[in-house]
Amino acid sequence: MVGKSRSVLIFLSLATLALPAGALGNEASWLTGLIHVHSNFSSGSYSIEELADRAESVGADFLILTDHDLAVMAYGLQPFQKFLKKKYEKRSIISQGPEVYLTEIARVNAGQKAVLIIPGVQSTPHYFWQGSLLTGNLTSINTRREVLILGLDRAEQYRNLPIVHNPRTYYRLDLFQGELIFFALASMAGLVLLFNRPLFKVLGLGVILLCLAGTLNSQIRVPYPFDQYHDFGYRPYQVLLDYVAQNGGLSFWAHPESVYAERGVSYGPITMRTAQYPAALIRTDNYTGFEAVYGDKNHLREPGREWDAALLGYINGLRQNYPVAIAGSDYHSEGMSETKLNEFKTVVRATGKSKAEILAALQAGRVYALRQLTNYHLILETFKVIGSEGQTADGPGSKIESVGPVQILARVSFSDHESREAAIQLISNGREIKKITGKTPLDFSYNDTQDPPGATVYYRLNVSSTAGLLTTNPIFVSFPPQADRTSE
Repeated sequence: MVGKSRSVLIFLSLATLALPAGALGNEASWLTGLIHVHSNFSSGSYSIEELADRAESVGADFLILTDHDLAVMAYGLQPFQKFLKKKYEKRSIISQGPEVYLTEIARVNAGQKAVLIIPGVQSTPHYFWQGSLLTGNLTSINTRREVLILGLDRAEQYRNLPIVHNPRTYYRLDLFQGELIFFALASMAGLVLLFNRPLFKVLGLGVILLCLAGTLNSQIRVPYPFDQYHDFGYRPYQVLLDYVAQNGGLSFWAHPESVYAERGVSYGPITMRTAQYPAALIRTDNYTGFEAVYGDKNHLREPGREWDAALLGYINGLRQNYPVAIAGSDYHSEGMSETKLNEFKTVVRATGKSKAEILAALQAGRVYALRQLTNYHLILETFKVIGSEGQTADGPGSKIESVGPVQILARVSFSDHESREAAIQLISNGREIKKITGKTPLDFSYNDTQDPPGATVYYRLNVSSTAGLLTTNPIFVSFPPQADRTSE
């Protein structure tokens, strides 16, 4: 039986390598997308129509806009911070109107078919203040701990996003509230002082005014439970992630390894500081994925990091879904931060170029992430796992069951068909199991002898070259329990 299985693997591997470059089967094809792009609807320089033209010029099939949902910061003076406050707001989807945003995207899509534009937002669910204006060290923390949200279709879904500063503020009177009782008693004392000597009158008036201000401040209530004056950890983010999932959208952690604001960036009298947050991949759930390939650091794709920890949690039944790796550019204009529109690409395998099919491919992990540093880039021609009985998991995000050892096959090349040096690293369950270096087209084959009954194993690839890098999402292989094999 073992000899027969080995013969099948050898035959199928030879047949696979003989396929034309990029052959996929099942009428699916690779579509190149640009994700995390800003228009002049918020912080970008170009209109949505201009971005569509630019995306077409670099060969993109789809473009996912992620303008800021709300760009607001507010700081209030203690202890009356709820109404004695300074608010700063920039252009955003909510301030300009979600209806206008969605209508403009629909208009541009109707006027051209080369690039499909998919609406999304970049969201800051929460931040909090440290320090004080009086001491000159006022700092906003986690302003750039952000989430990309894709696939929301209705304006009210944007208006109802559970994020700081988005809810409408309203007043509520609660006569049994402890604060009101305190202020009422203090006000009575102030009234008594008003009917005494002049010095006491001034003191009494001051007490009454402070009590009125305190009463007003205590009665301002917002539906959103996380204010900007306390650190609530990842709870505000989980609330947003759950909301997006409940509304049929996708959510991706944006630039978790960004160093832009790690040491602090000064904006007039305040400083903005956001540390890297790779732990978000482990400490939150119910999200779709994260930006594994970005303009700063790209260590999460390395073996044994937080991505692998989350993947292991998934195959061990501890997570609802596994984090899908994408590429994100945080693009605002050509040359800003030396980023070009076509530098970061997310390549999805879909059966058609529609919004539903592209989002489904992203959610299922039928994706690889790519960074292009030259006028040519890496291409994933083949990535598949062949089971012991010939069954095939073809491409990232696919799954099979195998009763015995499997074979992993891969091939990479360059878009201009020239032969250059590249390296392929195979990672399984958080550890590197093989790495090769050679000239492209570079073929990779590995026979994995592990055969853990009742367990699930995943395989993913990292590819590197002087032209850029490429990261695939995993292929999953489930091995049936020993009892099931015996019964067969």
